Amino acid sequence: MPKFTVFNDEVLYATAPLSLVDGEVIDVLIKRARNNPRKRCRMCFHAGPDAPFHDMLIVHGAGAFVPAHKHFGRSETLHVVSGHAIAVIFDESGAVVDAAEMSRDAVFHYHMPPDTFHSLVIESEWFVFQESTTGPFNANDSSTAIWNPDADDPAAVSRAQQVWHRDAQDIIARNRLRR
Repeated sequence: MPKFTVFNDEVLYATAPLSLVDGEVIDVLIKRARNNPRKRCRMCFHAGPDAPFHDMLIVHGAGAFVPAHKHFGRSETLHVVSGHAIAVIFDESGAVVDAAEMSRDAVFHYHMPPDTFHSLVIESEWFVFQESTTGPFNANDSSTAIWNPDADDPAAVSRAQQVWHRDAQDIIARNRLRR
């Protein structure tokens, strides 16, 4: 288990130069996510927000809301460790334009291009993934979509996730037919 410091309820920073990840690390992240209202936690393996490269192990619990967002001029890579989710891609108006089932038995890796609105709809009890992107972190380098539901309104979030899931499943089914 790597030594870590706590940045906040959802973010830990590994402090050892060599970080080895095993099931114990995932268990710690899940325990912390279970006890946090947004059902999310991450361990960062980069030195801090100003690092030029960000590498993170992230857990999201079922029902965790990932607002549709995009990163200006930055791509991100996601690699599934365990669990199931739907990666949802939107156009600028909020229409679902592409989607992928994410799991170790389906699509287990994506490279999201810059300036692309995207989200995850978590399907399993816990979705564990590794994510990497360029730094430094600057909140102004990303934007959440204006058409997202109010994150503080559980009913609106649930409705949006159901619509995103339905529309994504339609696209996934059409894509299967094309193969």
